[in-house]
Amino acid sequence: MSARTGASPRAASTKYDLLAALSAQALRGGKIGERLTLRLVTLITARYNWARDELSIGRAEIARLWSVDERTVKREIGKLKQAGFLVVKRPGVRGRVTVYGLGLEALRAATQEAAVALGPDFEERLAPGAGQGDAAAGGEVVPFPGAPAGAAGGASSPAAGPAEWQAIRGALQKRNPDRFACWFAALEAESDGAGGLVLRAPTGFLARYVGQHYSEDLRAAAIEAGVRVGALALAGPEA
Repeated sequence: MSARTGASPRAASTKYDLLAALSAQALRGGKIGERLTLRLVTLITARYNWARDELSIGRAEIARLWSVDERTVKREIGKLKQAGFLVVKRPGVRGRVTVYGLGLEALRAATQEAAVALGPDFEERLAPGAGQGDAAAGGEVVPFPGAPAGAAGGASSPAAGPAEWQAIRGALQKRNPDRFACWFAALEAESDGAGGLVLRAPTGFLARYVGQHYSEDLRAAAIEAGVRVGALALAGPEA
């Protein structure tokens, strides 16, 4: 997707969502590292031009902002560039400072672990590829891989419905309460009339994301709950 800058209609939301994601990710630790993330947040807050997608600041000024020496600045900026969080737009030559842009897609991808703390609405706005259209919108079904319709462990079974879904919900909540609250609690189920369940999500994004990332969790929970269903499929909101 194209980066949303300060000139776009959703710039304010993007700006604060991104800063919230980075801050939450810093508190969680993880791959980025707390201190490096805080340093990036400071740069963005103090010097990033959202309208032009530009961060233009010299090494000495960064050193003052971060309360470090310039060798540390060089090393840390190198890490941010290598991670794709900062992208060189114009190299520093003839006494000019290097101008950077933000690697928004890399930042979105790196902060996905903060979704549990920030919620699915936040995840929908800043997910990698957000804004490219909802494949599941309007009720299009997103099938889960590895479960052809009419097959449950190699055998057909009676049509499943809401009662079976409640058993699966209980198993999901027991396995991971935080994940359940964030991704599964809003799902509703209905029988597909052929031994399977159709799980309906309130948004196309939620349907697509659960289908892509948590299909195995759903199947494992069905097994734990002793529920035999022909197939599991996921749909967005009804048109």
